Amino acid sequence: PALVVRGGVGLFRGTMPATLPGTAQAQAGLSTTETQLFCVGDAVPLPNWTSFADDPNSIPTECVGGVSTPIVTGRRTATTYADNYGAPKTWRTNLGVSRRFWNTYNFTIDASYVRGIGQSASRDLNLLTTPRFALTNENGRPVYADPSQIVPSTGAIPFTASRIDPTYGSVNQVFSALENETRQITASLSAFTRRGALLNLSYTWQQSRDQGGSGGGGGRVGEFGGGNLTAGDPNIFEWARSSNERRHNIQANLTWPFNQSLEMSAVANVTSGTAYTPIVGSDVNGDGSRNDRAYVFDPTAADPEVGAAMSRLLASTSGGARECLQSQLGRVADRNSCSGPWQPNVSLQLNWRPGMFNNRLAISFSTINLLGGLDELVHGADNLSGWGGFARPDNTLLTVQGFDATTNRYNYVVNERFGATNAGATAVRSPFQVGVNVRYTIGPDLRQEMMRRAFGGGNAQQGNFAQQMLANLPTHVAKAAILRRDSLALTASQAAQLQLIADSSDAKRKPLIDSLQVEVAKAGANPDMMALMPKLQPLLMLLRAENTAGTAAVRAILTDVQWALLPESVRNPQNFFGGQRGPGQGPGGQGQGQGRPRGGGGRP
Repeated sequence: PALVVRGGVGLFRGTMPATLPGTAQAQAGLSTTETQLFCVGDAVPLPNWTSFADDPNSIPTECVGGVSTPIVTGRRTATTYADNYGAPKTWRTNLGVSRRFWNTYNFTIDASYVRGIGQSASRDLNLLTTPRFALTNENGRPVYADPSQIVPSTGAIPFTASRIDPTYGSVNQVFSALENETRQITASLSAFTRRGALLNLSYTWQQSRDQGGSGGGGGRVGEFGGGNLTAGDPNIFEWARSSNERRHNIQANLTWPFNQSLEMSAVANVTSGTAYTPIVGSDVNGDGSRNDRAYVFDPTAADPEVGAAMSRLLASTSGGARECLQSQLGRVADRNSCSGPWQPNVSLQLNWRPGMFNNRLAISFSTINLLGGLDELVHGADNLSGWGGFARPDNTLLTVQGFDATTNRYNYVVNERFGATNAGATAVRSPFQVGVNVRYTIGPDLRQEMMRRAFGGGNAQQGNFAQQMLANLPTHVAKAAILRRDSLALTASQAAQLQLIADSSDAKRKPLIDSLQVEVAKAGANPDMMALMPKLQPLLMLLRAENTAGTAAVRAILTDVQWALLPESVRNPQNFFGGQRGPGQGPGGQGQGQGRPRGGGGRP
């Protein structure tokens, strides 16, 4: 079988966000009424939401026990747009190769590269970008607020402490200058059997990098590109691993027909863990956003309490989180430098067509989060191991509990649940569910109709379609040329060679066509073509291979002029087996030519 190569390259332009006018209107620099109260530990007031709703004056204005803390009043926020702001653009390129083996196996490999340009983000024009001081115990991390304004008991920083104009909050300028890139390779192997069973195995490797990006922890960019997790100047966007990257993805799909009316399909996949960033649960650099990457304290060099807590965390956390922290001891963590655990998922579905109502009734039984159900069955509801659940690691490493103005250092508490993904570490769980779907087709069955048209059935009734499909099998190209011997002006030698090809082809095609007729007869007078086609497909592929070989042999015998005089449907009989065709057009009609190369693939 021939090797098929396809590819494409192109520049694709995105669209401007529909919320653009609303954002400009909502953030026009008008005053707001937002206030913030900072309390820590036992000083946090217990919320009484009903009371707050009935009486706004009951909303706490001080911490429990009379602890003094600033009431931070909201400042006017404005959003502007730079001259270069526009819709994002993406360069995409794709190259794929596929080949069929032994008529029942198909191997495909696709490679793609995607480069995003002109991606949107924002910078805060009202931020004092000259640091007021540096955290010496955190490798000189810059802080943009006056240390005298940091609350010693909580470490809270008033928003105005880092503003050029304290009457305003953030003045965000949206611009289009960031980039991202994704490299991806996918290899897949598919196979089918005479019983109609289908199997597909695939593996995808992906590497994705971007500038900025959220990765957890918030940020100022919002709808314009995700938060910029910072270690220094928040208006500088660094290249790092993308939050959307899934480095490895393995998937298996199986469809197994038990009989004409009952089949089972299963999908199983396992994906490498999501990327996440160790962060601080507070604003420590004073830029007004809680998006600061955490400093990873070395247990041997940190304060005794922090060092002891880091030692306990490194001894108890998962292997991936431990390796991530140990590789970054004594420095601020890199963005998306940690990876969560691999995530498996299995779904199972039974499809039943009871043959009632002219095959218009279909019933499906499906499972959702099958592994989660098995986890609860094996371990019990109180001891779940997290099978099948979405693993979202806890990425908060440090929490601020105060500020020492004499040494200009924050007092931290280490989150010893950092990196935890077990069921007890999160309140969000994926439940096990069983679904039943009943479908009754009213009017034309579009799936059946599309298949009829693709194989030349036109508007034939379903009971006659399978027989019409066999009747519409394309005539071998050698026989078609012999029938046109006068119009082609064939020589005696050409006619003799073509007759030998036609006789040889008949000997090969007859058992295949006989087998097709047997399968059609077994399906009955009113077959379900969606169930029948997987059984016919191997035989049709063998016929296609025979036609392809015969076409090449005939092309070598005829002259260019003679070949051009043959109808398109004769020169390209493989159209019957899946080439492009106009609606309702049978194999004898004018073909539409071969498929065009696809454009580039991949995810930005």
